[in-house]
Amino acid sequence: VGLLPSEGFVLPSNRPASTSKLWGTTEAASSIPIPNEWQGEVLRSLKAVIDPDLNQDIVTLGFVKNLSLDQESRTVSFDVELTTPACPVKDQFAADCERI
Repeated sequence: VGLLPSEGFVLPSNRPASTSKLWGTTEAASSIPIPNEWQGEVLRSLKAVIDPDLNQDIVTLGFVKNLSLDQESRTVSFDVELTTPACPVKDQFAADCERI
């Protein structure tokens, strides 16, 4: 997860998809094929992250950018675009995205 305002501030973080709800939680999960619809699954999960000021999810607001999956490490990464570098909920967004 990277958090960035429109100017490009980034707080990087990656999470192995093999530990996510999407593809299992065991070593055996690495042998499970990644579904073709993985992007939709990730975006549906991220809809649970709500901007408290705008009362909408970060996907609908278009804040999720650069969504990618490393097939080998099964790591999902993306950026969350913030409206301002001093966004008061950036830490909460990061925590919510990591939790999901």
